[in-house]
Amino acid sequence: MDRIDTPMITRQPRPNEPRVRSPRTRYRDLGGSLAFVLLTSLAATAEDTVILSSASDPALRIKKTGQILDYTGTELKLRSSLGRDESIPAARIVEVQTPWSAAHSAARENRAAGKLDEALAAFRQAKRDERRPFAVRQIMAELSGTYLELDRIDAAGDEWLAILASDPTTQHFDVMPMAWKAAALAGPAENRAAAWLAVRDVPAARVLGASWLLAGRYRTEAIAAIDEHVRDADPRVSGLAQIQSWRTKLVSATPAETARWQAQLEAMPASVQAAGWYVLGDILARQQQPEQAALAYLKVPLLFGKQRAMAADALLAAGKQLEKIGCFANWQRITPISPRANRPLADSPPLRRCRPWIVRGCRQHWEGTNA
Repeated sequence: MDRIDTPMITRQPRPNEPRVRSPRTRYRDLGGSLAFVLLTSLAATAEDTVILSSASDPALRIKKTGQILDYTGTELKLRSSLGRDESIPAARIVEVQTPWSAAHSAARENRAAGKLDEALAAFRQAKRDERRPFAVRQIMAELSGTYLELDRIDAAGDEWLAILASDPTTQHFDVMPMAWKAAALAGPAENRAAAWLAVRDVPAARVLGASWLLAGRYRTEAIAAIDEHVRDADPRVSGLAQIQSWRTKLVSATPAETARWQAQLEAMPASVQAAGWYVLGDILARQQQPEQAALAYLKVPLLFGKQRAMAADALLAAGKQLEKIGCFANWQRITPISPRANRPLADSPPLRRCRPWIVRGCRQHWEGTNA
């Protein structure tokens, strides 16, 4: 008898009837879900590492791991894997190692490569994604610096002042977007600086605004605010105000005053010194002391690299002084391009070539001065 092949009949699901998945599909989907949960859990539980100095011996380093709950200008709060919370004075923190998002890593890479617009977009995304308060403040600090490199002074100042509002003891004074030379502001930037100047209950905001208004129509109000805060109880604010007061005396400063100001600058918190060395460079250059002026300018990129926009200007100013004493016959060939021209500063080949000479010259000068 011949075999009759009958077609397989597959029932079509009725409208709105739930689709029944095969066991293989269900296990595959379950495996994907478990993998996602596992990866998310691992990311969430990744430990932070804190390197700190010993309380009894500052030269001794101690390594601790756990979860950083917060990190302010006064302390770092760390929770161990056993759930024990510990407060560590910020002054003892040497290094913090913590995981960062892909957006934050991309932002840093773009900024280092001079791709400032791309860096700005990535930093903003990283800020939206981040949930840890101390990490948000770090991203904001880098955002502020990037805005400043783009000459967006109003946005740079607002971003930094938001950090201060979050943590009045902030460790990010080293990236405060203070003016280091005369700048003629107009439009939104001038309006924002005037608004900062008017915030009487936040001395740092007043000094920040005053620094950008010394060359404009608000000069009288700016000088008054600076004079008001040169004796501020916060040594960082008083130091910044003193530095800005020197800018008003660039032409009249005497060698004796300059020497006194340099001693005062060296006694200030390191986090606020950067603009001071640039201003001293300007004063020494006016006093026809090119070697001393160059050394003052060069301290900005060598010791205060987070101030990238200021560092670029300082390198150019130092080059002009070095040409006067014959250190570089053709400085323009080895002067790094400013980050504002969308070229890297810290990793530029010209800076790598001149760095050994700069370091050697500065070291010889400091050793000779302190001998």
